[in-house]
Amino acid sequence: MVKDQSTPSQNGIYVTGAGAWTRTTDADLEPELDAAAVSVLSGTVNGDTQWFQTEQSVTIGTDANLWVLIGNQNYTADGEGIELVGNEFTIELDGNSIIKSSAGLKVNTPTGWTGASKKVGSFTVVSAGAFTQSVSASPYADSDILVQCRDTNDEVIDVAVDTTLSAGNITISGYAPENSYLIKYILIA
Repeated sequence: MVKDQSTPSQNGIYVTGAGAWTRTTDADLEPELDAAAVSVLSGTVNGDTQWFQTEQSVTIGTDANLWVLIGNQNYTADGEGIELVGNEFTIELDGNSIIKSSAGLKVNTPTGWTGASKKVGSFTVVSAGAFTQSVSASPYADSDILVQCRDTNDEVIDVAVDTTLSAGNITISGYAPENSYLIKYILIA
């Protein structure tokens, strides 16, 4: 299979040889390449991969035929915190910051944080739009602050929040795209 020619109409499935290559008889006519899939059994770069031809009604030698990767049996690149075992990726969890729930992965409410004391609280955002809530920082004026936004199912959601400290209060503000968000905060002294 040839897939990366600078002239895409030259892409296709060929019989190779010392002389000129020729298109295979099962991929040399227009309907034969419509939704064609190819498994590449060997090769330095693309061995053990599967490809799909995306263009419809290709005129062989005139129209581009473009191939996209749909499978790669040699893909073994995993990284820090993620591991590929067989055909399944697993995530290495530390059991503290991210946990697995029935709905998938979620950020865990921290426990066992170092520090002399904690202040935990929450408030509900009842309507979509900008929100601001002031929380007494006493005696946590020099606190580390963790803020989590959760939906009505107590799943962590991605809502950007800002925190500012002024006159003994911490102001938590952000924008809620929908109603009924629970904003939880933890102040660590």
